[in-house]
Amino acid sequence: MGIRKCINTISNVVAYNFPVAEPKGSNGSGEILSDSHESGAFVRVFDTSVGSDNAGDYIIMHYCNLILDEVFGTDIKRQYVPTHVRPGAALFKKKAPISIFCGTNILYSNMQEHSMWKMPFGAGRTIDSVVGLGLGWEYYEDRELSGYTRKIFDEVFSGEYIHSVRDKYTYEKLQKFGYKNVLFTACPTMWRLDEKHCSEIPTSKGKSVVTTITDYNRDLASDGAMLDILKRNYEKVYVWIQGEKDRGYLESICDVSSLELIDSTYEAYTKVLESEKALDFVGTRLHAGIHALNLGHRTIIVAIDNRAKEMGKDTNLPIISREDVIDKLEDMINSEVKTEILLPTENIKRWKDQFKGDELK
Repeated sequence: MGIRKCINTISNVVAYNFPVAEPKGSNGSGEILSDSHESGAFVRVFDTSVGSDNAGDYIIMHYCNLILDEVFGTDIKRQYVPTHVRPGAALFKKKAPISIFCGTNILYSNMQEHSMWKMPFGAGRTIDSVVGLGLGWEYYEDRELSGYTRKIFDEVFSGEYIHSVRDKYTYEKLQKFGYKNVLFTACPTMWRLDEKHCSEIPTSKGKSVVTTITDYNRDLASDGAMLDILKRNYEKVYVWIQGEKDRGYLESICDVSSLELIDSTYEAYTKVLESEKALDFVGTRLHAGIHALNLGHRTIIVAIDNRAKEMGKDTNLPIISREDVIDKLEDMINSEVKTEILLPTENIKRWKDQFKGDELK
């Protein structure tokens, strides 16, 4: 891939000019570009949280913005562009020296058939030099790239810079399709989970637990068993309503009166993690679990899709397969759980260092 390959979605969403604003939940401190015609250097950031009903996207952008602060500094302006809703062409009238696509599972073999990225119409003419930061493949699949997808990859993603992908499955997919400017870096949300940080995370069970469920990937037996196990083993059970429809699903599984529900915002979840010390995370939402790790909490992520499974395999992220919840989760909760994340630190450094010396004009 030079760094020119990525994804596109031709959906029936009406195009419009989205306001340029810093994503909710982000600590990014780069100045925001207020007008697409404003002069001066800037970095275009494809922001997965704008227009999203999944608060996990705000977690992703929080950590991506910290990385952008480190790589580009806080003096360079940033133009945030949505990925979940189709932006108007006016946002792209000024060419960006560098565009960063922040980590999400947007890659897929047939982007005309399906894509999570709502690209502007005529993207190949308006967008180029996009650099991936923690991209992933959407699903397990064994298909060749469609001609349309290859064209999008070649026209949109940069051939000059190195792309960062979150797992080896995605890396091997892109290598197979001939895209060589790619490094496995793990997810950007994990880049701060170094050996020192992990050594300070408790290994034994806390008094309370925060959990999550996933409305779009349901398993009544497993999810119901998980909630029963948590209620038996912890004094207090919090549930973070990460997705818009999670509460309705939760209420279909159990009586919620004995649970402490957390509002579906990044801020509300972070506040609980920062205020409760003897608190574990056990749940199905991947980035909720990684955020808990970043804030020093013992974590067990219930792997329900390729993302958690592949990242667990590649980085030793503490996971349990959903198929094992009924038989093994309770024993795991009451056993020692060491957090020993294995990060590809040299690859992370190479991705960051490639921008050194670049002059944004």
